[in-house]
Amino acid sequence: MATSCKRRKIDQENRSFQKSWTEDFFFILPDQPNARPMCIIYQETVSVIKSSNVKRHFETKHAEYYNANYPPKSELRSHKIDALKSSLVASSSLMTKATTTQSNVTEASLRIVWVLGRHKKAFTDAEVVKECMMSASSVLFSDKKCVELIQQIPLSDSTASHRADDLADNVGGQLISDLKQAELFALACDESTDITDMSQLCVFTRFFDGHNFVEEFLTLLPLAKQTRGEDLFSVLSQFMHAAGLDVTKMVSLTTDGAPAMTGKDRGLVTRMKALQPNLVAYHCIIHQSALCSKLCDELEEVMSTLVKLMNFLRCNSSLQHRLFHSFLEEMSAEFGDLLLHNDVRWLSKGRVLERFWNLREDVADFLQSLNTKKAAEFLTFIQDSDKVALLAFLVDIMGHINTLNLSLQGADKTIVELQEKCCAFETKLSIFINDLEGGKMLHFPNLKSCMTADQQACFQLISTFLHHLKVEFDERFKDFRKLKPVFLFVADPFIVQPDGEWTSVAASIFPNSNPSLLQMEAADLQASHVLKAKLNEVGITIFWSKFVPDSRYPAAKKLAISVLTMFGSTYSCECAFSTMNTIKTKHRSVITNQNLRNAMRIALTGYSPNYAAIMKSKQQFHTSH
Repeated sequence: MATSCKRRKIDQENRSFQKSWTEDFFFILPDQPNARPMCIIYQETVSVIKSSNVKRHFETKHAEYYNANYPPKSELRSHKIDALKSSLVASSSLMTKATTTQSNVTEASLRIVWVLGRHKKAFTDAEVVKECMMSASSVLFSDKKCVELIQQIPLSDSTASHRADDLADNVGGQLISDLKQAELFALACDESTDITDMSQLCVFTRFFDGHNFVEEFLTLLPLAKQTRGEDLFSVLSQFMHAAGLDVTKMVSLTTDGAPAMTGKDRGLVTRMKALQPNLVAYHCIIHQSALCSKLCDELEEVMSTLVKLMNFLRCNSSLQHRLFHSFLEEMSAEFGDLLLHNDVRWLSKGRVLERFWNLREDVADFLQSLNTKKAAEFLTFIQDSDKVALLAFLVDIMGHINTLNLSLQGADKTIVELQEKCCAFETKLSIFINDLEGGKMLHFPNLKSCMTADQQACFQLISTFLHHLKVEFDERFKDFRKLKPVFLFVADPFIVQPDGEWTSVAASIFPNSNPSLLQMEAADLQASHVLKAKLNEVGITIFWSKFVPDSRYPAAKKLAISVLTMFGSTYSCECAFSTMNTIKTKHRSVITNQNLRNAMRIALTGYSPNYAAIMKSKQQFHTSH
């Protein structure tokens, strides 16, 4: 009958190092975790703390020489052992010091590249920083060691590029990790072209991390060829799959409203809804408010002529522009120049019109001094009373629209806030119409200053435009009007009826919502005077995220978190494109898509790099290049 035998486990035999092995075999046990006996002659180790292993090593490699020249138990042998120990300590100290220095200069390199990235500077600027540091340190510090350490910091352009990769990967990894743990998230997407005509899809994400709402740059995805809906969907879905993001957790998708984004059959939104049927998708509120204010008929003609006039004064001739600039200085005008119009920029019309209105008399005087046919035509335009009245109206109404637009812009604006401001502006439009038709013109001071009673045609045109503007706002924001009952509950849960319409609306938009549970929790919530006081004190975002407990109001809090996670606009994407154009310029046009994405991540992220983790993950301090 065979007998079973257990394999011996050396780590369970409690073997210990014997001090006599140092005298007999020139071995020591380093003061390190899981250390093994080390020969101080060749600094080699044996695999097991065992006398036979130590003895075999000594007798095989060293016994003949060391026993003859340094007899056992002799003073000569003791001195030799002490000398070998000192040599080992010195070499270990030198190695540790060298390793520490390398580690420190590498971390310094990472920190410098991080600061440069936050300021959107090129990788080549890292060497300039090093040169500045060396120049300053040679004056500030008498110790040459400081200058030598700065000299060792690796900051070539290729090294800075590698450092940027490490930093971007680290903060990007932190974001993806938090995003995977989030219960749900929202995306905002917008597409634009860089200076080399490469189409870039910018994606931002917003989610609740359990403590705060986080709004972060997620990625920049290049589209080398076409920018159809299927192309946008392809690059976005591939990125999400590679990052391990669950599309079923996506609560909303905000776009710029382009056909490739919102196409009924093949648009990005349609394709994403095929993966996430409960996805809430809508057009950026700021884009929609700008589209509402598009001009038509004579108002468009006035604006077009005004743009031509400004181009004539500023761009027709460098000499003419200099003369105009000098003329304004001589006249002590309020502004030193006109503004050029850019139809892409949301605030352009209002600012251009306001600047021209303030300089219109000076412009007329300058045009009179020019003996050209074109100048005479423009002078006739700004002296026409009807044109001036329409221009005055445009200055007033575009000023009101710009005020709305500015209130909609900004990071971390919730969709509830934006919807409230748009609803308020719709009410203001009714006030504007009544104010104009009533003849008071309290909200049109520039128009009131120049319009006369016999200009009925202009008055009718202006009134028609205001009515059309109100219809446009009503039509474009009707989707948000459907969500208004839910937004009202999130904005102030203490003023809605617990069994009101908002519960059924919530269930239709967010299928996981339970109307009966929401009604019960709303009733309990309204009975809490402490929470009501907190809402007025801290605002809706902090109120729902920090003061409403999950245990007592799970359904209500989940609904509020879902709504507050949604983007109200693509403002963050538009800001990111400005950053992209700052980074990728005509002087830096050869930057790769990956380096551009990494540079934007460093410039835009709210995360801080974990330098210790980066240093620990590096296999070597200096990358080859």
